[in-house]
Amino acid sequence: MKNLLKVSTSLLLVIFLVSCGRREEIRNAYKNSAEDNAKAEQESSVMTDMINSVAREGGQKTDSLGSNLPSCATATLDTTVTPRKLIINFGTSNCLCSNWDGKYRRGKIVATWSGKYRDAGTVITHSTEDYYVNDNKVIWNHSVTNNGPNGSGNTTFTVKAENCSIATSSGTVSWNSTRTREWISGYNTFNPFDDIYLITGKADGKNRDGEDFTIEIKNALRKEMSCRHIVSGSLTMTAMGKDDRELDYGSGACDDKATLKIRNKTYDITLR
Repeated sequence: MKNLLKVSTSLLLVIFLVSCGRREEIRNAYKNSAEDNAKAEQESSVMTDMINSVAREGGQKTDSLGSNLPSCATATLDTTVTPRKLIINFGTSNCLCSNWDGKYRRGKIVATWSGKYRDAGTVITHSTEDYYVNDNKVIWNHSVTNNGPNGSGNTTFTVKAENCSIATSSGTVSWNSTRTREWISGYNTFNPFDDIYLITGKADGKNRDGEDFTIEIKNALRKEMSCRHIVSGSLTMTAMGKDDRELDYGSGACDDKATLKIRNKTYDITLR
């Protein structure tokens, strides 16, 4: 009887340890997926905003990049080709982008656009060549299409990211996304820093550990161009085939904080 009790107790202990280990694995998968998705979102947003500053001018000049372009980078604009082409070259050594997001970049971003940023039907593309952010290689294929005004009179854009990846020391993040950006404020000025967008849509990919995840925006994400990160809104996430969890960006503060809700527990997330 004592031996049976010992075996039963040992078996329960093994089951408990396996269960705890599995919960920890699932929690880490969600946390890593949330952080990796936020990293991809941030890089997508930086690239889009950077190219849009030139596209606003109809691709006529590069000085619309203004003080945003660090002195260690150069911008070359070719208006003789159709669509027009812009190459932003950060060089072969790390270049500090202090006025964007404080990150180091090297390599090239190549953009083309078929018309003015504000014109319905304009298509803007972004791609990368030997491009690194904080020594992480970034491969990006991105397009932005101006859909014209919606029923509320706000211009909307369809933003697609396909077969994108960020290679980190912890593993490679892959990312695909289809989003709609609604331009809700700043349209009537030519100051990009007062622009505000609402973002809806979906994304999917693999986190740094190779785990699949899917994203669906639940409450529209609010992107204020004066802030580096999403300031409000929420999305639902599925990882490791488990039920949706919610990532909440907060109620409007310009910071690098978000929260991840898993069942009845909340975990802090730092946006990178």
